[in-house]
Amino acid sequence: MPFQVHEKNFSSQETLVSRKRRVGDAFPRTIVALLTASFLATAVPACEGEVEVERPRARHATKSSKSDNNTEIVVTPQKVATGAELFARNCVKCHGNDAGGRVGIGPSLRSKTFLEAASNKMLLATIAEGRLGTTMTPWKSYIDAAGREALVAYIRSLTPHMVVELDESPLRGDPEAGKPIFESICVQCHGRSGAGYIESSSGTGIGRHAFLSTVTNGFLRYMIINGKSQTRMRGFDGVGAAVIANLDDQQIEDVIAYLRAHTW
Repeated sequence: MPFQVHEKNFSSQETLVSRKRRVGDAFPRTIVALLTASFLATAVPACEGEVEVERPRARHATKSSKSDNNTEIVVTPQKVATGAELFARNCVKCHGNDAGGRVGIGPSLRSKTFLEAASNKMLLATIAEGRLGTTMTPWKSYIDAAGREALVAYIRSLTPHMVVELDESPLRGDPEAGKPIFESICVQCHGRSGAGYIESSSGTGIGRHAFLSTVTNGFLRYMIINGKSQTRMRGFDGVGAAVIANLDDQQIEDVIAYLRAHTW
């Protein structure tokens, strides 16, 4: 079906689904006072064993047999406080005091939909290894493993969210069919080659190998459908006021296939 571009706006919507999740070591519900006024206070929930957790659900966010979110990080007040200190010393120049990002320098890390889709594994790898060709340099020589976990705990504390299980089914796209969609829609923010900021674009470098090698197809599906909340990246599910275009499932597969085929 042909895609139709909608007028952009900045509202958001979501649906919820419940699933069971094992939460790590028990600790009481706590309000974390962050170190500076610019950091948000956050409630740290805790239980032990199997608990019912409401989880966002949309196209491409269903229970799958394979999950990339397999690195557990228990968010504690101490980890959040340590992460806040590390973030204030090392990250604010690119990602902003509130982790809301700086256009042309570093992306937002506090987006709800981003945190729903991003695995701890991906976040830890990005901090440790950086992203070649961007302002994100490797930090593994400067921040140890415990510090990197604390940073992830802090980032997760910034916006209430629940990590989704992504659809990691095999990619079914056609790169050639994805090309006209990318060129008519995606280039406006991400650049003609998907280089992002380096092409004086407002969006991030989604065509780079440094990015595509760290994210799964399930992550890309979820972000294309739902957009990146609290940023200019709107959704493409064709439903409601928060969308840019009415891309169907196959068209989304085609765009991802195009990105994968032309990564650089």
